[in-house]
Amino acid sequence: MPSLSEGLPVVGVQALAKGLAIVASAIGGFQDLVVHNENGFLVETNHTLGFVQALEALLTDQALLKTFREYSLVKSREFQIEQIASKYEAIFRELIR
Repeated sequence: MPSLSEGLPVVGVQALAKGLAIVASAIGGFQDLVVHNENGFLVETNHTLGFVQALEALLTDQALLKTFREYSLVKSREFQIEQIASKYEAIFRELIR
C-alpha cells in the first residue's frame, strides 16, 4: 500500500483481519496497523526499492510470511468494535471524573 497521505485506512484494517502481511508507506494510520518487521514492513514514501525489497522478502521467505500473517491476526484484535468501544468508554469515564 504505497501512499503519500493516509488517515486510518479501512483497507489496512481489513487486511489485518484477513491475516495479511502488509507492506505500506511509513505514514499516518499505517503506523498504527503495521509493526515493522512483525506483521509487515513500513517503507519511506517514494522509496521504490524499499517496496521492492519488502515484497521480495515476503515472496521468497515463506516462514517470514507466515509469521507476519499470524501477527496480523493478533494485531487485528485491537481494531475490533468491542475494543474500540471500551477505549472510548474509558476516555469518557476519565473525562467525567
